[in-house]
Amino acid sequence: MSGRITAIEPQARHANRFNLYVDDKFALGVSAIVAAKLRVGQVLDDAASAALAREEAYETAHEQALRFLEPRPRSRAELNSNYARSRSPTK
Repeated sequence: MSGRITAIEPQARHANRFNLYVDDKFALGVSAIVAAKLRVGQVLDDAASAALAREEAYETAHEQALRFLEPRPRSRAELNSNYARSRSPTK
């Protein structure tokens, strides 16, 4: 996904996510934190695209962890179990 960012638009159903368009084609949805670092007209090469995908994967994992911790305090065993389940290849 190399090219020039042509638009960054908010998603209709997710207020904290944005659609990223590269060369007038939808490329991917990104979190607000990642979108804040991008500008329309910015050129993305393959290395920058890979870094963007890694950063988005990190933000997604972070959000999942916060959702898991939000309802109540968790024990260390619960955290380890949830982490092992999330890392399993059968997911």
